[in-house]
Amino acid sequence: MARTSYFPVFLTLLLLRPLGGAAIIIPVVHITSRMPENIAPVNLNCKKADGSIEVENYPLAADQTYEWIAKDNEDSSCRILWGKKIGSIDAYVVARDSGYPDTYWVVEDDGFYLSHDNTNFAKQGVWLSG
Repeated sequence: MARTSYFPVFLTLLLLRPLGGAAIIIPVVHITSRMPENIAPVNLNCKKADGSIEVENYPLAADQTYEWIAKDNEDSSCRILWGKKIGSIDAYVVARDSGYPDTYWVVEDDGFYLSHDNTNFAKQGVWLSG
């Protein structure tokens, strides 16, 4: 007779169990391009506050999303290039974004938009000429 292992179930329940009554939040940053489909992808470069690179020279095409887990509750910023234009965003800011499971960014041809619910976006920046 085969034995059933309940360890994976136990481990999953342990990891999902709230600590001290508070839910565990693992924040995820999502950056989505809503640029026109007929142009070249924007170029995404993101790093953490300590200077370590999150992503470098990543081509983000129209309707594509790049995402990462905001580990160690550390601020992250991104530089986004579009032809001869440049933009920058504070992709994850502990003081602003902690407590939310997700931080959503949308890149459009008129600027950069932030949301925590992926529905209500607020414009946070514009493209600058490089």
